[in-house]
Amino acid sequence: MNPTTTLSPPAAPADAHDAEPRVHSVGQRTPLIDGIEKVTGRARYTADLPFGETLVGKILRSPIAHGLIRGIDTSRASAMPGVRAVVTGEDFAAPYGVIPIAQNEWPLARGKVRYRGEPVVAVAAVDEATAEAALAAIVLDIEPLPAFFSAADARAPGAVLLHDKKAGNIERDVDHTFGDLEAGFAQADLVREHTFHYAEVSHGQIELNAAVAAYEPERDRLTTHSVTQVPYYLHLTLAQCLGMDSSRIRVIKPFVGGGFGHRVEPLNFEIVTAALARAAGGTVRIDQSREDSFLTHRGRPETDIRLKIGMRKTGEITAVDCEIVQRGGAYGGYGLVTILYAGALLHALYRMGAVKYRGFRVYSNTPPCGAMRGHGAVDARHAFETLLDTMAEELGLDAFAVRRANLITPPYRTLNDLQVSSCGLPECLDWVEQASGWKERHGKLPHGRGLGMACSHYVSGSAKPVHWSGEP
Repeated sequence: MNPTTTLSPPAAPADAHDAEPRVHSVGQRTPLIDGIEKVTGRARYTADLPFGETLVGKILRSPIAHGLIRGIDTSRASAMPGVRAVVTGEDFAAPYGVIPIAQNEWPLARGKVRYRGEPVVAVAAVDEATAEAALAAIVLDIEPLPAFFSAADARAPGAVLLHDKKAGNIERDVDHTFGDLEAGFAQADLVREHTFHYAEVSHGQIELNAAVAAYEPERDRLTTHSVTQVPYYLHLTLAQCLGMDSSRIRVIKPFVGGGFGHRVEPLNFEIVTAALARAAGGTVRIDQSREDSFLTHRGRPETDIRLKIGMRKTGEITAVDCEIVQRGGAYGGYGLVTILYAGALLHALYRMGAVKYRGFRVYSNTPPCGAMRGHGAVDARHAFETLLDTMAEELGLDAFAVRRANLITPPYRTLNDLQVSSCGLPECLDWVEQASGWKERHGKLPHGRGLGMACSHYVSGSAKPVHWSGEP
């Protein structure tokens, strides 16, 4: 064969591609990958996995909301027959947190407790009764400090700091102004301002939290099964907190029975289970109760919103002034991002002449909040859409008309520099208006029944990898 000869595949018939039916996933019903296993009962969740004889892990929690740890006496517990391991915060190499610049939580409290129910000591024993007896034998010496259960109290002058170098117990303060706010409100025919309060919300996923960790002392290898939805984050965190090389750690994620944001960051009981397994030189499992899950929390923060909107009589939004205060709990978690999203996502749904946002994420002596479903955007969006409806009614405008008066036209760059390349909201509004029978039914239903509408959006994707590889 001539070395310069280039071989090409045979040419396809002219109509070959035309003969193949085009398949689109959009608009089609797509079965869940794990749906059959779940509905038939064949799926095995973490608590279902057959590990044979395992040690039982139990956690002793803080009886007070805020205090300095002066001493922990585990001598009686360690000496009890059947107790294989006892660990405290001093047994961990580093704190953790899902955000690299907010890693201020220890798997077990170290130096200070910051909420009632925070894990302080953990034991592994041959059975549940022995583990419970060991917890009862542990003596905690905690010096109480003032505790703050509201953002207002935590921010008050002179309030004791939950974390050093966090003045005013503020985890993050966001201050963004885009456009001429004063001019925007001056152009409005109607300006209204309201305040909104949203209670904290905890998850109620069907599957309770559980973790099983097996440590092989001869090989210095750790294998963890957990309810986590972020096995790579957990893998990284275990290596960090245990001071182990990541190559010696394996994380396995079985079927997950719901998460909704609760399981998108490493959780303390997962790390504690692994620490107990290493200390005991065997296999340890921790099964949490519903109360334990509530104390682990990671739900939506209690939120207070002050919102001011300017609107022309045609429904166009001329200016928005918004302040949001979130009670984020005792540790960072996703808080830095949640309070940012709350303001950033005021944009990108509608055209707005000017926007000012001030956000405060506040530490408090309550379980840490997290990234619950659409974190940051849900409460802010509800407040915004509610005030839009109120103003539309006052101006005699239809709710759909007000939204259409502010639609963006892609490609569109928002005031805060978000690029919107496509937007299906116009078609969505048309479909919902028709399918709901809005014009025929709105305001005409029997007493006690109503028909409303609202719009929302969210971001997706990630700009940074969990493990830095140097690849583009």
